Amino acid sequence: MPARGAALLLTAVLLLATGWVGSADAEIWIDPEPALSWQDTLACRLVVVAKYESHRDKELVLRVVEVLKGKADPAQPLTVKLEHLYSIETRPVGWEAFRKAEDDGIPRLCYKQQIINPGDLVPMPVRSDSRQPAIYFFRDAAKPTLRVSGQVQSPYFQKGWQQALDGKPMELLFRLSQHVNSELAREALEELGKSRDPACLDQLFEWNMNPAPEGTVAVFEPVTWLARLGDHEGDIYDRALTPLSSAAPGRNEYRFAMLGLLTAIANKLRAWDDLPRLLNGKYPPSIRQAALAGLRRIPKREAAQLALDSLSVPELADHAAWAVIQQLLGDDDYRFGKYRGLGDDIWLMDAIRAALRDDGVPESAKKIIRGHLSHRLAPPEPLDLEAYRRNVLDPQDRTYHGWADGETANMHRRANELCDPRIVPILVEALDKNPRAAAHDSYALPEILSHYATICPRSLRKELEAREIPARLAAAPRHERNHKIRQMMEAVGLWAPDDRTVWQDEIKQCFDLAREVRSGKPEQLEALFAITDKLFTKQRGYAALPALLECDSPVARERFLAYINKAKEGRVSQWNRERYYGELTSIVYTLHPRQREMHGEIVVELLQAPSLRLRAAGVESLQSAWQCDFDFDPAALEAERTKKLADIEPLLERLATASEPQARVILLARAGVSVVGEPNESWLPTLVEAAGQAGNAAPHALRLIETIVGEERARKFAHFPPEQRQRALKAYLQDMGKLEK
Repeated sequence: MPARGAALLLTAVLLLATGWVGSADAEIWIDPEPALSWQDTLACRLVVVAKYESHRDKELVLRVVEVLKGKADPAQPLTVKLEHLYSIETRPVGWEAFRKAEDDGIPRLCYKQQIINPGDLVPMPVRSDSRQPAIYFFRDAAKPTLRVSGQVQSPYFQKGWQQALDGKPMELLFRLSQHVNSELAREALEELGKSRDPACLDQLFEWNMNPAPEGTVAVFEPVTWLARLGDHEGDIYDRALTPLSSAAPGRNEYRFAMLGLLTAIANKLRAWDDLPRLLNGKYPPSIRQAALAGLRRIPKREAAQLALDSLSVPELADHAAWAVIQQLLGDDDYRFGKYRGLGDDIWLMDAIRAALRDDGVPESAKKIIRGHLSHRLAPPEPLDLEAYRRNVLDPQDRTYHGWADGETANMHRRANELCDPRIVPILVEALDKNPRAAAHDSYALPEILSHYATICPRSLRKELEAREIPARLAAAPRHERNHKIRQMMEAVGLWAPDDRTVWQDEIKQCFDLAREVRSGKPEQLEALFAITDKLFTKQRGYAALPALLECDSPVARERFLAYINKAKEGRVSQWNRERYYGELTSIVYTLHPRQREMHGEIVVELLQAPSLRLRAAGVESLQSAWQCDFDFDPAALEAERTKKLADIEPLLERLATASEPQARVILLARAGVSVVGEPNESWLPTLVEAAGQAGNAAPHALRLIETIVGEERARKFAHFPPEQRQRALKAYLQDMGKLEK
């Protein structure tokens, strides 16, 4: 990643800033030519260290400095064809082009990328000055061509590439830093975690202070690796604190923020002793801001209070705002490990509200806080129901003509947040009287109707039936009716679901065959195998595979395990040559909850896998089944993962033998909320309160509410902000008559 792009990315992560956000339009461009794989790179017939000599049109002439593989005459120029997205540019390109545009004559070897979505492909520098040496990899020695990304590498690691090309052991820093083989890099990080090689650690810290030469490592990769290593007898902590406390010079403008963050990740106890003193006014603002970057990851009320106190210091205010936000919301940045925040929401929210009323806090900091916490700071603005009714009944309102802004659009947003049953009659009246309400190109009203169909299905159904709307809408041509109308009708139970797929009949047939096998007809196994083979080959209908386990047949069970083992091989993406495991997680998902014991066994196997991507698939399988990841970090080093697994395995074994409600009670208690006895309606107030809080309790509370009321609907509120989730639950339960109004 170019330095400028990396800087923008990590600025957003560290400061939790929104900054520029690309459009949600589906215009992401994917390169049809995958980058060189590790095997392809080593198989190249000609590899040389070379410099730019000249260029013309789509040809680049290089002067060979040294031959690493193959044959080339250093005395003769090497003419290279530039194909696909390669070019030579002599003016600023990429991010640099936003700051200056004049042609300076410097030959930049570029490869086009999409850096803004939506947006066109633009040249991005592979080498910002091709007159400097680089390593060039060519598949065909007779016709040297640059066509795919990855063919040009930094000469900094010439020794490592020579070792790789010669099939010799490669030095640790090269294995860690090369970007071609992610598994090799991950193995190197694990090795560094065990060896604590001081020279390698010193180099990573040096790269944090002064960015590495072009093409070696991205600006923020060194601190990402260091954060994963943990601290051993001060080897990370001391290397971070010393340059931080001395304000050591360097060219990386983010170096101190990285060091402050790293101290807290490496050793929270020591960081709590050291970081507060760096807030002293005798230190320059950059050091004090860095101290706040570290304090945001220390789960102590005192650390949060220091951030709150810093809100009134002008040069610290904005950084303090981000620290306060992260103490409240936590941090899911996978590179540094998950941080769940302080966990003292009531106290912290009260303190944040007080800070927003404080005239001494700069408006810029208040704007940052409001921008990220607006949904938690106060209930939604009240909605003038009569004005809302007047607007949604008007066919000329701009929301019916492709616009998503203006007074009515803001009213729709407030109606969404309020989850107020009094809004239902207004929506139905608009659907009844306004000819634009259900139109194909009308989105706002059908969207809010679908929202309320989930929250107040009974009230909405009653209103729809009273006006005889379902029959009228069913008679309308489908292409003239917004698709959200069908969702709304299905949600309230007026129309049968229209989501049947061609393979659902085959899934049902598989379970029918499984029952026949179990009842004494083993000859049906071949028919069952034929269907599951077809579905697996076509990568669909994975829900049929658990039928093999219900046959009560060792042969069928082995067949299922064969599918699992095949899926564990993953599929290689045609775009980036990396393996992905969507098929595996889809199959594992089908095991829960009917085959919970096997589900747990497979998940544990995945969490123990040497491959980071397989471990990530294990975490995804945990999330899909239990809506929590048990704080297992797939990117943690082996020692930390082993320790966490020792806690998780007994819990999964316990969950495997519990009923679904019992399992949710166990997980709810683990999240700090206790209920006693068997699920009953007396639990509802406690569960609504738990579901309306931030943290790990909400998904389990929602599932228990579904058990009690006998309807799988409450889980749809999981993605709502906590306060809105609680309002929606109360409206939903009142709609059922399970909660007093």
